[in-house]
Amino acid sequence: MQLDKQKALILQTSDETAANHLTAVLSELDIPYKERQNFDDLRSVMYEEKFETLILFIQDIESKELASFFKSIDKEKETLLIFGIGPKHKTKPVYFDFYITDEEIIDSVTLYPVLEGIFEITQKVKNQSELSSMLIHDMRSPMQSILSYLELLQGEVFGVLNDGQQQMIKNSLRLQDQILDMLNELGDVMRFENKTFQLFKSKFKVKELLQEVVQALWIQADKKNIKFSISISDEERVIFADRLALNRVFTNVLSNAIRFSPKNGAVRIDCLCSHSTDGKTSCQVKITDSGPGIKEEDAALIFDKFYRIRRLKTSKGFGLGLYVSRLFVEAHGGKIGVYNNREGGSTFHFQIPVL
Repeated sequence: MQLDKQKALILQTSDETAANHLTAVLSELDIPYKERQNFDDLRSVMYEEKFETLILFIQDIESKELASFFKSIDKEKETLLIFGIGPKHKTKPVYFDFYITDEEIIDSVTLYPVLEGIFEITQKVKNQSELSSMLIHDMRSPMQSILSYLELLQGEVFGVLNDGQQQMIKNSLRLQDQILDMLNELGDVMRFENKTFQLFKSKFKVKELLQEVVQALWIQADKKNIKFSISISDEERVIFADRLALNRVFTNVLSNAIRFSPKNGAVRIDCLCSHSTDGKTSCQVKITDSGPGIKEEDAALIFDKFYRIRRLKTSKGFGLGLYVSRLFVEAHGGKIGVYNNREGGSTFHFQIPVL
């Protein structure tokens, strides 16, 4: 298999012999690589560039620094094959996809086929990712066309429809919207993972964006007679952010709040913009539902990719909404989280710096 356009990132070692053996094999396999001296430098370059393989020379597998590093690169781990080199261990350490010992690294007879096999796997993963991106892109156009044809039929452009036919078209339009939403979510995830996502920032009022989202979700809420309660500390507050991205965050979180709130329930939205001690301004948004709350063991997972599928296989969609919301918020330099309330229900909160 041809190994093309792959890149490896290496955490350097003080063992020059081991390092030379590794880089010699990478050069022989024609794999470009970058080396960094510490975990902070690794993190920095990983946020800027896309790598298929991460190679770590490890002295202490149980170190807190190693655990902290893997926790901090949570999103990147999903698109990386992680290759560890370190002391002998009874079982493969949990962080790594592949692991060999210090002694094995200096054995070129062992190292070459191991690395060749790893990069063949990463090539297959890369090919599948590129195919997925292409399919998502190509599917949008016919889906949009189908949506347009259905809207023409609903408008009775080609003749009057009876009530049953109108209901079927209404159902079809709803399902079509769901499919387009899922394609958009998948497309967003692919752009983030391939490091091609960009924020397109502009100035706008938080109040206007929130009104826009609430109006779009009004029908969904009205079906369950759910009332919105909105509080904005500074209604004239203008922020500089990606409006479409924040629209998606509000929409995803509010849709969940409506879905899990009972009939005749309420959803409260609080937005507080304030100055921090360092002089910077940020907007803290809290969205509180009247649902059953979230299990403690699930709270740490709810923003993971495909969480909904793992939690409940009968749920519709891919379970990417909150994961995508997390990506958008973090891309703005903010944080998102959730907690349960004493009086019932849960509160999703996210913070966006006002630049």
